[in-house]
Amino acid sequence: AGSIVKDSQHRFTEQESDWGFNQFLTHGALFQDDAGFIRAGLIELRAIITLVDDAALEITGLAQYDSRKETGFVGLKNQGATCYMNSLLQTLYFVGQFRRAVYHMKLPEEPKQGAAPEKPDVSYALQKVFYELQYSSTVAKTKKLTESFGWDSSDSFTQHDVQELNRILCDNIEEKMKRDMKAGSAEPNVVSELFEGKLVNFLECVNVDYKSTRTESFYDLSLNVKGCPNIIASFEKYTEVEMLDGENKYRADGFEELQDAKKGVRFASLPPVLHLHLKRFEFDFMRDVMVKVNDRFEFSKEIDLSKFVESSDGTDIYVLHSVLVHVGDVYGGHYYAYIRPTADGQWYKFDDETVQKATDVQAIDENFGIGGEQPPDTNGEDDSLRTSPTLRPRFIQGRKSFNAYMLQYVRKGHISRLLGPVQDADIPKELHDKILREKEEEEQRKKERAEQHLYIHVCIATIEDIRKHDGMDLVNWNEITPLKLRRSMTLGELKELLIRDRMVNTNDHNLVALWKCVNRQNNTVRPAGLVANGDVNRSLSDVVTESFGFREKVLRRDDVIKIFVEQLDNPAEIDNRILLFFKHYQPFKAPHLQTVATLHVPNTEKIGHLLEKMRNYLKAYDDEEIAMFEEVSAKCITPLDPSKRFVDVDMGDGGDIITFQKVLSPIQIEECLSALAPEEIAALPFGGEPIENAKDYYSYLLSRVIIFFRRKDGRGEAVRVECMATDSYATARKRLARALCLQTDPAKIRFFPKDYYQEAPRNVPLNLDDRKEDLNAILSIGNCGGANNNIRTLWYEENEHTVEEFESADEVRIIWSPHGGCLLAKPDSSTTFQDRDPLLSEVISILVPYNSTYACAVEKIAERYRIPSPSRVRLLEIRNAGIAREILPTEHVRRNVGFDDDHEIRAEPIPDDQTPEALGDEHQLIPVSHVSKEKQWLRGSLGHLYFGTPFLFRVRVAGEKVSTLRERLRQKMNVSEEEFKTWRFATLYRTKVEYVEDDDQLWTPVKQSLVGNDYASIGLEHKSNAQAKRSAVVHSKPLMIRTDAK
Repeated sequence: AGSIVKDSQHRFTEQESDWGFNQFLTHGALFQDDAGFIRAGLIELRAIITLVDDAALEITGLAQYDSRKETGFVGLKNQGATCYMNSLLQTLYFVGQFRRAVYHMKLPEEPKQGAAPEKPDVSYALQKVFYELQYSSTVAKTKKLTESFGWDSSDSFTQHDVQELNRILCDNIEEKMKRDMKAGSAEPNVVSELFEGKLVNFLECVNVDYKSTRTESFYDLSLNVKGCPNIIASFEKYTEVEMLDGENKYRADGFEELQDAKKGVRFASLPPVLHLHLKRFEFDFMRDVMVKVNDRFEFSKEIDLSKFVESSDGTDIYVLHSVLVHVGDVYGGHYYAYIRPTADGQWYKFDDETVQKATDVQAIDENFGIGGEQPPDTNGEDDSLRTSPTLRPRFIQGRKSFNAYMLQYVRKGHISRLLGPVQDADIPKELHDKILREKEEEEQRKKERAEQHLYIHVCIATIEDIRKHDGMDLVNWNEITPLKLRRSMTLGELKELLIRDRMVNTNDHNLVALWKCVNRQNNTVRPAGLVANGDVNRSLSDVVTESFGFREKVLRRDDVIKIFVEQLDNPAEIDNRILLFFKHYQPFKAPHLQTVATLHVPNTEKIGHLLEKMRNYLKAYDDEEIAMFEEVSAKCITPLDPSKRFVDVDMGDGGDIITFQKVLSPIQIEECLSALAPEEIAALPFGGEPIENAKDYYSYLLSRVIIFFRRKDGRGEAVRVECMATDSYATARKRLARALCLQTDPAKIRFFPKDYYQEAPRNVPLNLDDRKEDLNAILSIGNCGGANNNIRTLWYEENEHTVEEFESADEVRIIWSPHGGCLLAKPDSSTTFQDRDPLLSEVISILVPYNSTYACAVEKIAERYRIPSPSRVRLLEIRNAGIAREILPTEHVRRNVGFDDDHEIRAEPIPDDQTPEALGDEHQLIPVSHVSKEKQWLRGSLGHLYFGTPFLFRVRVAGEKVSTLRERLRQKMNVSEEEFKTWRFATLYRTKVEYVEDDDQLWTPVKQSLVGNDYASIGLEHKSNAQAKRSAVVHSKPLMIRTDAK
């Protein structure tokens, strides 16, 4: 039998009473046949708890440990696995100049009265975190900050890389500062001022006069750990000059012969605040796994980097300010930080909620590392724990691999400006007032929660509320705002309140009847007698249990009691009588069901006696036939026999609803329809179908569902169609076809339900078994409903074939791309590449006989689009926004290929200059892909994200200058010169990306075939605004701040 053992240590306190593993064992590993975790269908879980005395802990007496009192600082609350964020925030907080700049960022506009609450603003949420760190006496919270990032609870329990978060957060703050400056703010862009440095990539020929340089900015530096004993050696390796000689000589512009050259990096300038990321994680190609490098890597309190900076004035001396430490392996662990707030004084350890004093040895020497590589540990101690402050026993400390992962140095000559204390006067008054006002509001909400037991919520429905209601039951109680009343209030006082607030039109409380409305077993809410039998001296607290059926007098916060208030003409009219409600159904002009009267009648009276009362009330239907129904529940509408008594049909207790209507003949129905205007006919249910009787209208109300049908290809607006949950697949298609005014056969429409993992259609249409179900069952696939369960979404596709034809052939799902993957635009177009609409492509389905080859599909494509010959059409397999290979016509058709977001088949005409004859021996085709500037932390490594539409590009086999390639690519895609300057050129391999920064370099393609699976391609790195596609199997959530620019 298999077993897995993991251990952790934690000190349980009143504040930290919960602790556990956020990832114990993967789902896949649990169900592996050879793992042996499951025996006879059971899994055995065993927990062994060892209690450790306080005396064995690093610090005693921490049950009441107060970080603010002991150190002057407070920690940050860990939301699950946000220790990496907490460590970074503390580091940025103690850069005083940065904190002052954040405080002075523009505040968000106050929401309008009654408007829905907006997502918190990132800059304001960061301002509040810094404010709490500066003034709070207890731990500061980051919940509002992560909400402003657009994160949910799963993001808070997903650990990411601290360097990645640093880049993303600073980019977001910098963009906001730039927008504030454009809006008239005088504040400078402090992010670039503090963190931006410049480096120069250079290439110099040794024997001829040729030099090429390119300057770029950086906000942090990634330094090698492996093979470097200390930080100076790592800088030397970073700036090491590479010789291009032998077979690696360089072809310089203007010289026919290849030249020996020197290539390297020099620093033009270093920033005031220097972030150094230590490369502790590397990919081991021998073991095909990411490993953590724990090699000893020394760094000092002060470093002189002048020799690495061009034209240094000798001031490039830096003092160590903070050390971010990582504990664990490549798949998770824990982060904490050592920080010197004044850069020359006491060190402090910031470990989530806890702040402790530390020594130089603890902050520096103990975090050099201990040597060796650490592969992922799947059977031993787990490091991917939820990481709140953990106080470890002395004899356990040191078992985990902990070492410095990120260092922050500050320029020595600017310490007083960079780290100077932030005073009260540095905080804008409007920010200070806004935060204090919100604190007061929060305190008021806490007070209300604490006093909740003194109050009760009461929903009061009046006859006006009931008459306005058009639908089942008496009223929609969710639309009635509850009154918050003291439990000690008597029913007499409640009546006086209703009179004072004009909820009844009388000043005599004897004419006010309070009816208790209770939940019946059939899920309806109906009056069931007077509250407390009309005793006005009883309090609300008294009647909670005896009148409303609650088991306890102390209600939960969401419990509400419901009361119908009736104004009487005479108090005696309710004696020994039952209360009945009467609804009138009218099918024209639009179906309408309205409560028109309440009556008090003896329960022994015959139902038929009410007919005259209804005729008198409406002053109509004198000689017309009237049908009556009892609305027992939404699913039970029962015709009433006029000869029966109320007590005979189980209506003797009152509170029931009787629906009546005029019985219409077919001739009368035709006359009513002919009298309607076209727009009035269109307003009828289902776009023009009258509902003649009340019973059918109740069924309509019960089963009605609004479906927003969206095109599968995403084009156009959604179409709102009214359907019934009981509709068949065929009926739903007919309703959609009518709404779209389609001339096509409804049988040629296919439906696609919601994908299980994203708000998008599933790529495979409904199968034969699904189509046999009613619409309610179809909508349950993928949970197509939104917040309103009566409003759903389905996707549709119009085809040339009927659904039945798809069942008797193989479907080849093709994206026809006449432009070959390039989004075309006019040369003078002012739109950016990302703004273009790729509507020249279309998704088509080609039906071929079973066991056919792709040649059959190619022939049909050529015929469909009038291509002269099938040989001028090619099929490409697209995977994850990259060209995986060319599909040969001789290959057999594979089922369901092309139905996956990450796996598509693209068909395109072969341009004249890309035919085999035109290519010859001097040219070849190479794929070009779009690469996002943002990266994704996936399976322990930071990988590039591909996006957009890749395409094939003709290049010279002998090579071309990069500048020539870039210009030909720009012209092919019609991208403006200004925009294209920001795009980076790279060579993409299966496992890596190599940037080509020298425009004068000769770029030579790798000789390859597009039929294989492993080849090099061209990458164009630029900003992606495209919606990322989400795979059905989510391995890791990308780290991002999901916020709209304002």
